[in-house]
Amino acid sequence: MSRISRIARRIIRATAPQTGVTLKETRHGNPGERRVLPAGTLVELQPASNLPTDSPIKWWAHPVEGHPWPEDTARWAEDVGVGLYADDVEIQRDELEEQWAMPPYVREARRIAAQGEAQATLEEIARKHLGIETLATRKSDSLDFHEVAVWSLKDALEAAFRAGRTTGPPAED
Repeated sequence: MSRISRIARRIIRATAPQTGVTLKETRHGNPGERRVLPAGTLVELQPASNLPTDSPIKWWAHPVEGHPWPEDTARWAEDVGVGLYADDVEIQRDELEEQWAMPPYVREARRIAAQGEAQATLEEIARKHLGIETLATRKSDSLDFHEVAVWSLKDALEAAFRAGRTTGPPAED
């Protein structure tokens, strides 16, 4: 791995919030004000670097949008966050870190495969909704230009939109 790749990975880790999942029900707070975070809760994590190194709390956890917490725990976490021990949570590797962890030839193979899948999906949509057998240029007006009803075009665009939402953004060239 190049020096630049190692530096980029460190920057990503230091600046991007990490995501984790609680492994067990955790209880937090001072005596008399215990808050509960259920097992399997998706959390955004920040290192508890403001605490002494011998502190058992290693992470500050915050809610992730769309993954609700118990109401009283969520209110309590609005400031610094809910403290989690190292064994309370499993860190989820994010896609960007995954990408940097794989060798360049694997990234390239995945990019090419994704392009092929996208092309196949577009061809299928053209056949199904527009009656066009191929999207390849055939250098013939009768084969390359098609008359299409607007409702068929609308159906094809909606199918392409749905396909894009399920597969994510296109691979970059």
